[in-house]
Amino acid sequence: KPSKSILKTKKDNDSSESEDDAKPKKSKRPLNDNEFEEVPIDQPMKRIHLDADDLALGHVIAQSRRNREQVLDHSYNRFMGYGDIDGLPKWFIEEEKQHCRASLPVTKELVERYKAKMREIDQRPTKKVAEAKGRKKRRELRKLDKVKKKAEPLLENPDLDDKERNKQIKDLYRKYGVIGQKKPDIKYVVAKKSTGGGARPSGAKGPYKVVDKRLKKDKRAAKSRGKANKNKQSNRKGHKQQKGAKTNNRKKRS
Repeated sequence: KPSKSILKTKKDNDSSESEDDAKPKKSKRPLNDNEFEEVPIDQPMKRIHLDADDLALGHVIAQSRRNREQVLDHSYNRFMGYGDIDGLPKWFIEEEKQHCRASLPVTKELVERYKAKMREIDQRPTKKVAEAKGRKKRRELRKLDKVKKKAEPLLENPDLDDKERNKQIKDLYRKYGVIGQKKPDIKYVVAKKSTGGGARPSGAKGPYKVVDKRLKKDKRAAKSRGKANKNKQSNRKGHKQQKGAKTNNRKKRS
């Protein structure tokens, strides 16, 4: 039989070991030069995008504890899986995934409500678009104030009659782009063999323009012609300047 002193020392050792195990071990983290503890940055959680069905299910769960328990009980069902699917054909597994699914314990009206809410959020303009619209509005208001200040002397001028005054104010507003001339809405009609001669094509109301199927090529050709004309005009100006410089040199020599 072991003596009482041996049993006592053994109990003390066991109790000290258990106390050491119970105490949480402090992990030594490295300190930098300024004696600050360096803590590693945890990776941020990925944001999960929920669809209308998930939001409706969350709505049901958040309503009451009883609903939450019912949803949890509903998650254990006969559609959970077959276990071993090695011997099953591929087409059978795909069809089972598509059709053999448990219906969610949510009403169709609740899902439609969340779908409508998501559509409304998607249709809202983004922050940048709203800021751009605000900047444009502020520019127009500043322009309008500027034009009003310039139009005040015309209103106070007694020499002008009403007709002339209105004309000058309109020209001023048009000059600063506050009011613009509306472009006529021209309807393009594709030329066919049936639409020959100078007769108006059927269904064309108001101003119209007969074009062919190669309208893009025609536009490109007109653009290139405009560029060519600009180059010719610039060449003529340069030629005239050279001519003028030559005649001045001749005059100086004479």
